[in-house]
Amino acid sequence: MAGAGITINDDDIMMIKDYFRAKTRSEEIGKTDFIELMNKNFERKFDTQAARKSLSDIKSKCEEQKIDNQRLQSLI
Repeated sequence: MAGAGITINDDDIMMIKDYFRAKTRSEEIGKTDFIELMNKNFERKFDTQAARKSLSDIKSKCEEQKIDNQRLQSLI
C-alpha cells in the first residue's frame, strides 16, 4: 500500500489492523486514532536472532517428522 509518499508493507498493515481490532473491537480506523498510532513508539519484544533460530528448529522438526504445510496448519 502506498500513498502520500508513504509505503506500508502487508505485514505492517496487518499489524495496524490487529492493533485496532484489539484496541477498539472494531474494523473501523478513525483519523484521530490513526494519527495517534503513527505518533506512538513501539518496541520489539523479541530477539530477532532467537526468533529465527526457533523457527529454524521448528522447520527442522517438521522435516524430521515429515509434516507438510497442510498438516502443520491443521495442528496449529
